[in-house]
Amino acid sequence: MLDSMFREIQISIYNKKYYLIIILSLTLLLTPVLVSDRNISVIAQKEKPSNSADSNEFNFVAAGDFACDKNAEKTVDGMIGQSPELILALGDLSYKNSGSCWIDLFPKKYHDNVKISLGYHDVKAPNGGSKPAKQYMKHFDLDKEYYSFNYKNVHFLSLSTEIEFEKGSKQYKFVKKDLEKASENENIDWIIVFGYRPLYSSESQHKGNADLRSVYHPLFDKYGVDIVLNAHNHNYQRTFPIEYNDGKSHKPKIINADHDIYSHDDDHGPIFLTVGTGGESLYPFDDKSKFIAKQIKAYGFLEIKVKDDPTYGKVLEGYFHKNSKDEIVDSFTLYKDEDSDRFA
Repeated sequence: MLDSMFREIQISIYNKKYYLIIILSLTLLLTPVLVSDRNISVIAQKEKPSNSADSNEFNFVAAGDFACDKNAEKTVDGMIGQSPELILALGDLSYKNSGSCWIDLFPKKYHDNVKISLGYHDVKAPNGGSKPAKQYMKHFDLDKEYYSFNYKNVHFLSLSTEIEFEKGSKQYKFVKKDLEKASENENIDWIIVFGYRPLYSSESQHKGNADLRSVYHPLFDKYGVDIVLNAHNHNYQRTFPIEYNDGKSHKPKIINADHDIYSHDDDHGPIFLTVGTGGESLYPFDDKSKFIAKQIKAYGFLEIKVKDDPTYGKVLEGYFHKNSKDEIVDSFTLYKDEDSDRFA
């Protein structure tokens, strides 16, 4: 009886040892494969391209003249839908004596991505005024109404068109020094200016501002500004690349009359865009100026993609997204060779 029990125990122990030996053997055999698979996975992750901080490619969106209504909500939703790294607000934001309703249009995680310019209704109008202006500046951590910053290979300059901007003013001195410095920075490929009042416009509710263009367009030409973004007229307008005409400033020199593809290797006039399409009631056009390549009466926003192209070098692609039917109704491409002297 005892002998039988002892033999069963021996067999049980033997079987367990046998099973353990098998398991250990299989583990040793499979370990190189498992480690190899893991290493392959790690290598694949390292080789997988990503939008890292080293990449200059990114997108940003822009619009102005919002107000806090359903049109503005749709515009902001469309902007956010493009997953932009920056959002440029071109002035006339809430049209109320508080900026809270406009600020709340944007998810909180995007607040650090928003860069603003202040418009008439943000600083002066009866349904705006200094209260929302101070609120915006505090919320977006601004100590002046004009400022600049670099983002990757792009230099951004925000003008304030509602305070003194004439030659000799503090703002003018800041802008001149800022653009000169940006033009000499080897890490900057593009210079983009944004503000409220347009320097140029087709016949609409508001004319292009002659004082602004006589003061600043010559600086933009001199220091190689690529794009100028404005609002104020509640519609969308895009000029050809244009140079300042000292004799007749309202008739700028058209550098390239192509409608959608431009090289800034040879052509140095900025492209001026009006994007007052954020949500406030739209303005009709009375005419189309000769220097305007495209004009549209529609709600929406501008998206610009900054790219490095193996064939064309440095590239900016612009798209106007119309809120209705979520369609792109204007597009343009601006490029320059990586090795070119853009200020020649």
